[in-house]
Amino acid sequence: MLWYRYRAKRGTLNLGMRIDRAASRILCTYFNSLAKRDVFELADFSPFDEKLKPEEGSIEQAFAILSAVAKSAPEEGG
Repeated sequence: MLWYRYRAKRGTLNLGMRIDRAASRILCTYFNSLAKRDVFELADFSPFDEKLKPEEGSIEQAFAILSAVAKSAPEEGG
């Protein structure tokens, strides 16, 4: 039952899912740092993780998130 305790503590044993979760954490942290507040969640970048299935949202919510990111992004220009 050692593997069961490991899995309960650390998650799945599937290497692909572990890589997906790690990449999702990096992306979530990066984009939340650009947005200056916690706009994104881990589930936004991990579509295959059953535990993190996002709730369905409206187009207005999506627009609000994208607007917040666009406002906080540094301006490009020279």
